[in-house]
Amino acid sequence: MSAESARAPFGWYAGLSGGVAGVALALSAFLPMSPGARLGALVGCGAAALSGAVALPLKRWAVAKSTNHALGAVAGVFGLRAVLVAAGLWGVLRQDGATWGFTLGFFGLYLVLQWSEISYVVAERKRLGPGV
Repeated sequence: MSAESARAPFGWYAGLSGGVAGVALALSAFLPMSPGARLGALVGCGAAALSGAVALPLKRWAVAKSTNHALGAVAGVFGLRAVLVAAGLWGVLRQDGATWGFTLGFFGLYLVLQWSEISYVVAERKRLGPGV
C-alpha cells in the first residue's frame, strides 16, 4: 500500500471538516439579521471549527496507537469542547451577543464535525485491521 493511499481517508475527512466549517462560518456571517445573533453565531462556529481542527489530527494519532488512546482522545476533545462552550457563552454575553446564536452556531457545526470524526475513526480502524 502506498503512503498516499494510507493517508487518503484522513485527507478526505479533513477536507470535509474544513469545507463544512467554512460554509458554517460564511452562513453565520450573512444569515443572522441582528448584530448580536451574528456575533454569537460567528463565535460559536469559530469555537466549533477550532475544536474540529484539534480533534481530527488528535484522533488520527490516537487511533494509530490503540483503542485506549482513541478513547482518551475522545474524552480530551470532549473536555476541550466543554471549555470552549463555557468560554464562548461567557464572551458572547459580555459583548451583548445572542447566546442562542452561539448555541446554534456551535452545536450545528459540532454535529457535522462529530459525525466526520467518528466516521474517520471507524474507517481508519477498518483500514488498520485488528491488533492495534
